Amino acid sequence: MRNFSELSTDEALEVVLQIAQPITNLIDDEALVKEMQKAMPKGETTRIAMQRFGLAKIVKLLNIALKQHREDVYGILAPFNGLTVEEIGKQNFLITCKQVADLLNDKGFVDFFKSYLGGGQNK
Repeated sequence: MRNFSELSTDEALEVVLQIAQPITNLIDDEALVKEMQKAMPKGETTRIAMQRFGLAKIVKLLNIALKQHREDVYGILAPFNGLTVEEIGKQNFLITCKQVADLLNDKGFVDFFKSYLGGGQNK
């Protein structure tokens, strides 16, 4: 996988054009946004409570994203991995999971979209 910060200006612009609609589809999904905004209940500060909350949130987000936006997720992953949407769908599941994790850990990618969505900088 190529990191966003490793792309030339021309490559980055091409990727942004390819992923703009899939990202828009995700951020326009009210159920997904609502789940993202859920915060840890006050008073729940034990490590196990935080892990349970985090795991439950991940499962709910994946459920929404992969049921309603599977093609969008594939469309976002494809240009960073030099693959087509169809190839992403046919590859090994664990590879796809790693690609999602790698992209979400790509500081340049996260910062770029946070800056345009009013979310500030990833620290």
